[in-house]
Formats: sequence, C-alpha cells, structure tokens
Amino acid sequence: MRNRVDLRLGRGTPAFRQKTRTYSFLPHFSTQGPRTGLGLAIAARIVAEHGGSIHFEDNLPICFCFLVELPVAELTPTSLADHNGSDATR
Repeated sequence: MRNRVDLRLGRGTPAFRQKTRTYSFLPHFSTQGPRTGLGLAIAARIVAEHGGSIHFEDNLPICFCFLVELPVAELTPTSLADHNGSDATR
C-alpha cells in the first residue's frame, strides 16, 4: 500500500529554463511582469507544512508540470469527526 499521493498539475506554457526553476519557489520571484511572486512560495510552504514536496517535472516538448507529493493521513474516529465539523469545541 502506498503511503503517498502524487498530484501532477500541467501547465501549457513553454518550459521554464533550469536557472528560472532554481528561484521559482522563492517569495517575490516572478517572470510575469508586475506580480507579487508569492503563489509558488505559498504553495510550497503549504505542501511542506503537510509533510509533502513540490517540484517541476518536464512534460516536453512544450510544457511542464508541478509534481506535488503528499503523505496519506490515517483517519481515526476523532479525525473524521473533526473533518466533518461535528466537533462541539469549534
């Protein structure tokens, strides 16, 4: 049984150069003009806080994708109740 989930998110734009990929997950880095450059940095932080990883994967010849890997959580009766909003302490 696998203990991780892989999610591939494709992007139909030209592939990033390797040099650009080095900086892409840093805050305030953008290749698209006057933007905040926070999107990938925030995504990487959220994924890391859940014990996962995110990185680029080539989908040649014209595009790339992000590979997000996350651990599978074990569900318990308590975690199910919390997830369903039936916890009276909220």
